[in-house]
Amino acid sequence: MSRRSVRSERRLFPADGPKAVEGALRLPDCVVEVFATPAASESYADVLASARLVTLVDDRALASLSDAVSPAGVVALCRHLDVPPGHAARGG
Repeated sequence: MSRRSVRSERRLFPADGPKAVEGALRLPDCVVEVFATPAASESYADVLASARLVTLVDDRALASLSDAVSPAGVVALCRHLDVPPGHAARGG
């Protein structure tokens, strides 16, 4: 899933960093899998606690999943959610 074209084709996108991952985990059925370095899994254990599937990876593997220049050590692979027009603008 490290290639953007494959993620786009499968309607997936990365949520980079602990705040983005935390937000994605709040949405039902959004997060497919969370990837984290061992250090980040300790630092952000509270965020990762609600994830169904967390895979530990090394820095190089995480960098290949992330679109960030300096990844924070945690990336969630998320589904695109289909929301009726106007629904998102109202905040749910």
